[in-house]
Amino acid sequence: MRPPVVLIAVLAAAPAAGAAQAVSERPDNVAVVLYQDHAPSQSYADPEFSGGDPGLAVVSETRTVDLPAGRSRLSFREVADGMVPQTAAIEGIGGRLVERNYDFDLLSPGTLIEKAVGAPARLVRTNRRTGEVSDVPVTVRSGPRGIVLQHPDGSAEALGCSGEPERLVFDAAPPGLTATPTLSAVVEAPRAGRYTVKLSYLATGLRWSADYVARLAADGRTLDLQGWLTLSNLGRTSFADAPTQVVAGRLALSGDDSAPEGHEAAVAKTCWPVEAPVVVTAYRNGPAAPLPAAMAMRGADLQEVIVTASRVTAGNLGDYKLYTLNEPTTVAANQTKQVAFLGQASVPYQRVYAYRAQPSYGGDPEQVEPVPILLRLQNKAAEGLGKPLPGGVVTVFEPRPDGDPSLAGQARMKDTPVGLPVEWTIGRSNAVTVAVTQGEITARQRAGREFDRSQVTLTVRNAGGRAAPVEIRLPQSDLKILSESRPHVRDGAFALWTLQVPAEGEATLSYRTEER
Repeated sequence: MRPPVVLIAVLAAAPAAGAAQAVSERPDNVAVVLYQDHAPSQSYADPEFSGGDPGLAVVSETRTVDLPAGRSRLSFREVADGMVPQTAAIEGIGGRLVERNYDFDLLSPGTLIEKAVGAPARLVRTNRRTGEVSDVPVTVRSGPRGIVLQHPDGSAEALGCSGEPERLVFDAAPPGLTATPTLSAVVEAPRAGRYTVKLSYLATGLRWSADYVARLAADGRTLDLQGWLTLSNLGRTSFADAPTQVVAGRLALSGDDSAPEGHEAAVAKTCWPVEAPVVVTAYRNGPAAPLPAAMAMRGADLQEVIVTASRVTAGNLGDYKLYTLNEPTTVAANQTKQVAFLGQASVPYQRVYAYRAQPSYGGDPEQVEPVPILLRLQNKAAEGLGKPLPGGVVTVFEPRPDGDPSLAGQARMKDTPVGLPVEWTIGRSNAVTVAVTQGEITARQRAGREFDRSQVTLTVRNAGGRAAPVEIRLPQSDLKILSESRPHVRDGAFALWTLQVPAEGEATLSYRTEER
C-alpha cells in the first residue's frame, strides 16, 4: 500500500531573545568567484559529475543596514546555504566585532523532527470510512528517519504506518531552526546610522569546469574549437545578476573549506518514510501560508541547464588565470549555466597514432593491438589559437561521408598556457593496428648479475584511405637499445620512432634491447 502523505504543521514560533537587534534581509548586490573542482575537471554531462568535490567559491555581498550606537546583534539573512562560516569577513562598520554565529539548522521536515525528539506534539488522524478526525497528544521519541510517537498510556507507534491520513502538529517550532541560512554577529557601532557593509566568505556547492567542442573539417587538417565555461550551483541559494569570475588552476587547500557537519545533515535529512511526499505548512494567526522555498526538500539533481552567449575576458591573477564574464549573470539554485568563452575557426591540427612499446611481450607470440588516436595542436596565435586554455573535457566530432557530424571521441585536457602543445587522445583506431612479434629472450651474466636481452618486431598496418603518421615510444630509463631497424630520437625518457604508414599498407620496426 502506498504510504500516506505526512503533513507536519508548525504554529507561531517564539520570537528571538535580545534587545538590540538589526537585520539585513538580503544583499543589495553579490559578486561570485568560482574555483575549479579539487578533483580533475568534469563535464556536466559526466555521470560522476553529481558526486565528489563540492566546489568552492568566494562570495562578496554588499548590504545596507541601520545600526544603533553601541552593541547590537546584526543578522545577515539569505547568505549562501553552503557558507563556510569560519571564513566570513565583515567590513564597513568601523567598530569592534565581538562574535559571530552561523545558523545552519534550516527548518525542514528532517530538522524539525530531529529537534523535536522528547518534545510534545499532537497527532491528527482522519478515519477514512467515517471522516472522523482525532487529535491526541503524543511525545516524539525518535526521528527523522523513523518517527516513533509515544502516547500518554505508554504505548508507541510509528508515524505513517496506520494506513490513515495523519499529520503531526507542533504548537511551536523548536528553538534554533531558521527558514533561511543566516549569519549573525555581535558588533559595536561607533554611532547610530546607516552603514554600507561588505560581507565576504567561502561557500561550497558552487563549481565550474571548462567544456570544449571540436569539429574536424573534412580535409583532415583543421578544426573549429568552441569553449564553454560551465557554472554549476548545487545549492539552494540563487545569485541574481551577479558579477561572476572563475579562476583556473589548482589551489592548495587545508581541508577546512567545508560547511559545518550540522549544515550537511540539515540539508540531507528528509522525513520518514523516505518515499512518502512531505508537505510543510506554517499557521500564522489563522490562515495557512506556505513556507519559503528554501524549506522544501532539496533534490539531488540539477533542475535546469542554461546556455548563454555572454562574452568572457581572460586575465592574470598571480600564478592563476582569471576569466571574467563581461556582464552580470544569474546562477540560480540547482542550475547549470554554460557561457561561451572561446570560438576559434580553422585551427590546424595533426592526427597522430601514438603507440607505447615494451622491451618484451609475454603471452601470444603475435599480438594485434589498436593504436591510440591523438590530435595535436599548437597553442600559438600563428597556429590559430594563442589563448590560455583551462583544463576540461573536449568532445570531438568529425564529418561522415554525407557531411553530418559523428562523435569521434572525448578527452580530458589539462590547463594549457599559451605557447605549449595541446594533445587529445580520443580513442583507439580500428584502421591502424600494431602486430607484435616477440623474438628470443636470452639472459646474460655480467658482474654477477643477470640481464635479459629481447628481440621485438612491430608490424604497423593501416587499413585507412590516408597515410598515417605513427609514433612509437619505448621507455629507456632502465633499458639499452642494442640494435634497431630504424634510427630513433630521444624524447625525454623515451626512444621515439616516427613511421609514415601508407594507406592500405604497412611498415615494420625491429629492436633488440638489454636491461641496464
